[in-house]
Formats: sequence, structure tokens, C-alpha cells
Amino acid sequence: MKVILFFTVLFVSISLFAQSPQKTVSKSLDIFNNHIKTTTPKLPNLVPSHSDFRNSTKELFQDFSFGPDMQRMDSLILDVYDNENSIWVEDVKLKYFYNPQDLLMEFDEEKWDSELSTWKKYKNSEYFSDESGILREFIEKIWNEDDNLWVENLKYGYSYNATGSVSEVVEFEWENSAWLENTKFEYLYNEENNIAEFIESSWVSLDGQWIGVEKYEYNYNESGNLLNYQKYIWGDKKSSWVDNLKSEYSYSDTQKVDSILYYIVYEDDWAIVNKEQNIYNDSDILTEYSLFDWNPYVLEWEKRMSNNYLYDSEENLTNEEQQIWDADNSQWVDTLKMEYSYDLAFGLSDLVLPFGNYTWDYYFVDPPQNMLLSYIDSNFENDTWNFCNRKRYFYSLDDTGISIENSEKIKVYPNPASSFIHFELKNSSSVRSIEVYNIHGQSVIRTNGNCNNKIDVSGLDTGVYFLVISQEKEMFCTRILVNSQGMF
Repeated sequence: MKVILFFTVLFVSISLFAQSPQKTVSKSLDIFNNHIKTTTPKLPNLVPSHSDFRNSTKELFQDFSFGPDMQRMDSLILDVYDNENSIWVEDVKLKYFYNPQDLLMEFDEEKWDSELSTWKKYKNSEYFSDESGILREFIEKIWNEDDNLWVENLKYGYSYNATGSVSEVVEFEWENSAWLENTKFEYLYNEENNIAEFIESSWVSLDGQWIGVEKYEYNYNESGNLLNYQKYIWGDKKSSWVDNLKSEYSYSDTQKVDSILYYIVYEDDWAIVNKEQNIYNDSDILTEYSLFDWNPYVLEWEKRMSNNYLYDSEENLTNEEQQIWDADNSQWVDTLKMEYSYDLAFGLSDLVLPFGNYTWDYYFVDPPQNMLLSYIDSNFENDTWNFCNRKRYFYSLDDTGISIENSEKIKVYPNPASSFIHFELKNSSSVRSIEVYNIHGQSVIRTNGNCNNKIDVSGLDTGVYFLVISQEKEMFCTRILVNSQGMF
């Protein structure tokens, strides 16, 4: 299981108190809350689906496919439930904007004004790429209603290593009409391009230097599955990294995560505190997730929380119910419930999503196979289920009018290329035209079919491009990488 860079930073906080060992361990049992998917370090902002272009060279070289009836996610609306009036009330709306290649370039966040019965501007987030189509900056702005203008708030700058993977992300805050450095995230990889180390640092303006905050180290087995990770925090007294927590992973015969053990440091030694346990059905789909606390008094595991999952015939998650263990009465108590609805007419391959599979609010289970329409969560109180929040997803037809076939009908080599790219088509129809587009949808090469099945790309900058080959009745498209500067 390759460790994937997710898109928001998740940090686990542990508070240790100067008490007896038993009380200290008991206090530390609250380190994990309801939905913890993984402590793999995450990029500190939502990165659009074109992050696929830079996370690994393997992903860079994969072909993609889309058709004339693609459904593009344009917006989602978050509603909150008004229990007094028994109605849903609109709260927040996100609107997504894409470039001609269906890659997210901007999204707006609006808030509902109940008094005026209208949506009002709140946040604007925009992604900026260089001429090669490589993502370089993310800028978030806040709407100033008094001055009727957008005001800069946050910025993230991205750097990459020789394989095209993110190596550094720097967060800036807007202050006194200037961007000021705030936080830095560094990523190191092993030979298999799995993340091996993650370091977070804070900028200290008085000292004019970066000071470490926390660090994660990751180890894998021969199959690429994460075996364990260890977290360190920076110790000012020792001026070095200090052990903080660690985890150990075990897997089933089918390489599914079976359990995870968590430890913290107590009196210069590791103390086990939590365990996560997964149960799968015959199709290797997660049906139950459980969280246990270690009881140091009786030296055994105690139940804490359990999530149960139900699916439809297409293996889409439809229901998720969460319970907590009532030790006093020795029984499970309902706490949360999530319900999902889908349009089965559209599969995952029919959708244009702003953040790829990470668009969905799924924690432990796999992404849906069909178009998600709504998500409702409820809590259990006073012996009844009460609505809390609802998300509604909205789509529109992406009328590109282009039928793109998969890689079985087109072969491109070498990829990456520095001078010429050769292509082969499995059918015998003549080629009418050949075009190469950059990441912004601009045509940078156009020629007729008389090119002996090769294209000169030596004049292009290093980056990701799209090769489009047109025949009489078909059009083929594949992703290519130009390596003019030896970057990859």
C-alpha cells in the first residue's frame, strides 16, 4: 500500500500531566477522535486533481480518459438542520472552476445570509502553475464586505524534487501588505518514492530562522506497505528531536490494514495506549472499524468506539453508524449516523471531480463507484436520531464533445521525452491532425497526419502536456511528459 500525500495537515495532540503513571496513561487515551483516517502527513491545503501530475512519475505517465457525457462537479452546499422549525437551512456553498482540461483552478466559498436570503462572498482560493503546468502557488483570499474587495489571507508555495514529487511546501500569511513566512513542510522519499520523512517547522522572525516543530519517520515492508511511523517533537532544552508517539501496522493476507497499534512516551519508555481494528467481508470491503483503549490496571484492551458500514450492490457506502462503549452498563450506545445517496447512472469514470477521489468525505472506506448526490449525518440524543448536517453535490454536463479512448488503442514512447515522441495506433485509419496542448489548454504544437508517427517536442519546456490525435471518426488523447532540462 503506497503512502499517499493527502491534502490537509492532521496533527495528533497528546497532553501528558504530572500525575501517577496510571492517570497519565488514562489521560492520554483521548489522543484519537472519531474519524482518523491516517497520520500520514498531508499537504496543508486542498490540492486540485492535477496534483496527480506531480505526486509520482508513475502517475505522470498514466493515460486518462473522458467522454462527451462527463458530469463535472460544479458545487456543493452544506445545510444545517433547524430542529425548532424542522427544516434544512443553507449554510455554506463551494463553487468550482476548471480549466479546459477539467483541472480545478479556482473555487469560491460563500455563506448564506438568512436575513437577505442570498449567498454572500466569503473566500476565494486559486491555484497558479508555471509555464510547464506545474503547480507553484495556492492563494486564499477573504472577502472584505466593508471595502467591497478581496483581501489576501494565506499562500502556499510548492517545490519539487527530481522525480516530480512535492519536496517542500511553505505557508505564508498576509500581514502589513506583505507575505510573511509562517510554516514550512518538508517531504523526503525513499527509493520507491514512498514518503520516508516529514518535517514541520515554524518561522521565528526574531531569530530569522526556521525552528522545528515536529517530525515523522516512516518504514515500509517489501510490498510497500507502511509498517510503522514515529513522531518526534522538537525539544528546546535538548535542542534535538524527542520521541513523542509511534504506531505499528499489521496486514491481512490480501494486504488490507488489519490493525494499528499506537504508543506514547512515558518516563523514557514506550507505553501502548490505543488499537484500531478492521474487519472486512468476503469481497475485502471494510464492514467494521473498532477503537480500543489499553487498560494498564488489568493489562487488557477495552472497547471504546465502533463504526459499522453498509453498502449497495455497486459497493457504494450507504450507511455508517458509530457507537461508543458504555462500560458502566456494558453495552454499545448509538452516537452518530451517516447516510449517502447516489445516482447509479454515472460511474466514477464519468465524473470530473475537483480533488479527485479526495473530494469525498470518506474516512476509512474506499471512494464511491458512482455519483454521490447527498450525505446526511445525524446524532442520537434523547432516544431518537436527530439531523445535524447535510451536503448536496451538484453536477453539470461537461460538453467537451471529444471522445477520448484509453491507452489500449494508443502507444506513446519514450515518455518522458526530450526530443521526439513516437506514437502507434492499433487501428489502421489515417491520422488527420495531431495537436499538443499545455496544462492551460493552449495548443503548442499542431501538424497534419504526414509526420511518420513522431512529433518533435524539443522546443517545449519541461512539463506535462496532452497529445491529441484525430482520425475521421475517433480522437485519442494521452498525457505526455517533456523532459527538456533533465528535471525528471
